[in-house]
Amino acid sequence: MMDIRVFRLGFDCIRYNFSGTFRGNSFAYLFEGLSENSPQKLNVGFLGHSFTVTYNETKSERILNFNHGHYRVFCLVKNMGMGIADHVPYTFLFDGSYFYFEELSECLLQFTSQYLPFLSLSRVDIALDCNVPVLKLWKKHKTQFRKKIPYINGDDIESFYLGMKKGNKKYLIRVYDKKADSYKKEKFLLFSHYLDEETVTRIEAELHTKTIKQMGITPEIVIRYEESRINGDSLGVEVLQQYFASLCMNEQGTYFHPLKGLDFSKIERLTIAKKTGRMLHPEELAAAKLKHERIPHIKQFITRSETLFRMGVDPLQVLLLYSADQTPYPYWEQVRTHRAVFMLVPQLPLSPYEVLPLRS
Repeated sequence: MMDIRVFRLGFDCIRYNFSGTFRGNSFAYLFEGLSENSPQKLNVGFLGHSFTVTYNETKSERILNFNHGHYRVFCLVKNMGMGIADHVPYTFLFDGSYFYFEELSECLLQFTSQYLPFLSLSRVDIALDCNVPVLKLWKKHKTQFRKKIPYINGDDIESFYLGMKKGNKKYLIRVYDKKADSYKKEKFLLFSHYLDEETVTRIEAELHTKTIKQMGITPEIVIRYEESRINGDSLGVEVLQQYFASLCMNEQGTYFHPLKGLDFSKIERLTIAKKTGRMLHPEELAAAKLKHERIPHIKQFITRSETLFRMGVDPLQVLLLYSADQTPYPYWEQVRTHRAVFMLVPQLPLSPYEVLPLRS
């Protein structure tokens, strides 16, 4: 039996509906000056922080996206449609990216506490990151869901869904390669600590209104969890363990058998934004992204090594240089006129000048 490592257990998305008694006066300033012709405002103050806010609209919605750096962290929607606007005038989403910024880590608690009388939950995502491969979880699980959707890449299953993706008022489960997904969505800087792990799989339960109500998850529960997380208490951990186990380790429902015997007490990170956690500096994050980006290119490069060798170019030296990001050698100019170099190298993120000749 493999040694199961759990890297993280935590909320990964929370969406609130505001009741019809909420008038929205405290949100009015956020929409001021924004339109389709003027869709962006910089340095907008909200929950004690500054954000870049972008605006777009549909026939029935006015939408504000709050961006922290390159990532959307909140989304405020003002409903304009007849009927729904009376019952749910606003919805507010804490996006997945929010949960990975230490400096924003108290916003969820602050927001929920401030607007508690008007809030109800319409979506809650609970995510667990572990080292069990996606294929193993696919082969060794049982579920009550009739809808099972695998996504195949070559001979491998890179992700799968259990449950309906649309029109689902209960819940569904996603299982996917978190490293590949983060890179695809350009979110790898938020998960740079996973770079050195061979396998990181996310098991994510997306809960909607019926299941949220059935499980008794309320805004008050969110407040208690956040207080426990910030203060380092075990209560919040135990509550989330129970929710996850009832959804993904339940003999009467869905059970991923490779997780049997999972020791939640050994979770390495309850949340990336935990106050004791160290955030990487921008230079470290950039280096981590560069390292990850080069992996597929290096694999492709190996198939071209023989051609480069026949040209008098040392493929090993190129590979070592490319991996280590070293300073160019002074005599690259000698090979820059080789037409074959211009044909091969553009397939790597290198210029034709960054090719090493064989040492004499």
